[in-house]
Amino acid sequence: MELDLANCHLDRQRYAVQRIETAAEWSYPEHAHRGFGEIFYLASGRIAHRLEGADHLLGAGALVLVREGDSHRLRGQGLRYFNLNVPVADFARSAAFLDRGERLAALLAGRGAVAAEVPPGERRAVEDLFVRLFDLQLGPAGGAAYQAALVDLCARFIADPAPAEPAAGPPAWLAGVLEEASAALAEASPAWMARRAGVSAAHLARTMRRHGGETPARWLNRCRLERAALRLTHTNEAVADICFDLGFAHLGWFYRLFRRAHGCAPAAYRGRYRSI
Repeated sequence: MELDLANCHLDRQRYAVQRIETAAEWSYPEHAHRGFGEIFYLASGRIAHRLEGADHLLGAGALVLVREGDSHRLRGQGLRYFNLNVPVADFARSAAFLDRGERLAALLAGRGAVAAEVPPGERRAVEDLFVRLFDLQLGPAGGAAYQAALVDLCARFIADPAPAEPAAGPPAWLAGVLEEASAALAEASPAWMARRAGVSAAHLARTMRRHGGETPARWLNRCRLERAALRLTHTNEAVADICFDLGFAHLGWFYRLFRRAHGCAPAAYRGRYRSI
């Protein structure tokens, strides 16, 4: 199916904006444009976009440029979607206006997908831009709003990607509470650690999973088992004394965890690796 300029009512107005908002399944059949291209924006939801035979799964924040002649189709569900039809000549005017507009011209002359991801902090502003164009498209103020919006949208396709921010390290309070807990394994517990850190138990768990991949309970058990292995091989203390001194409440539970971590019972481990 081919859509031409007249069928999209661009013979009577400078541009056209469509808006789709639905919880039900929605699709638009395979088609190509003649005399115009489009820019569409997915404000929320997901869309399966097939462009020139290649499939792309798009999520919220996807901004896509479709050229004149590109064959594509869309299918999605539970989405909020905006589509801006743009006469070919207007793309060329935007390229001439922009710094590095030759990059936009090259994209328009090329093939394949042209897409940008709007950062989360800017998505509301981009959605508001499309809403404004939708509201103004039949009025006298629509032309000026459209020209400014088109330049802004086209600039997003040629912008250099933002440099990746370095991953944030663990907070200082986490290092402090881990050190305290390591020195007080007999009394430490997830609740004890949260109190010492001055945070909620849930916040402590989230932070430890984010920066170490372990829950507080798993971290404590690992530390206790490492300390138990050291004492088994470097002291002549009884296994039960080591178990209870390190904060394990039940000898059977200690044996089970130790075997899982080291592949044998504590006594066998001592016999195999003892240094005294």
